[in-house]
Amino acid sequence: MTAAQMLNPELMNLFRDSTLGLYLDAFDEDLFAQGQVTTLAPGATLVEPGAHPLHVVLDGRLAGPRDWFGPGNHFGPSGQGLQAMDL
Repeated sequence: MTAAQMLNPELMNLFRDSTLGLYLDAFDEDLFAQGQVTTLAPGATLVEPGAHPLHVVLDGRLAGPRDWFGPGNHFGPSGQGLQAMDL
């Protein structure tokens, strides 16, 4: 079992099924293990730490004034205060 699978195999599978995960092939577990999983309550704003964050939505929806992102979407800095949506 890899380090990524030991963290949470269900989340690893969601990441693997994301658009980004489909392109990573054998590198998906390595990249997943280097990230962090953030769980947001409905209405909470996504914090974008660092100069070049990369986010992958595993479950739920994030919405801002210009865009929204759902499961499987990946995106970089948005600068629009994305909030978790209550579904």
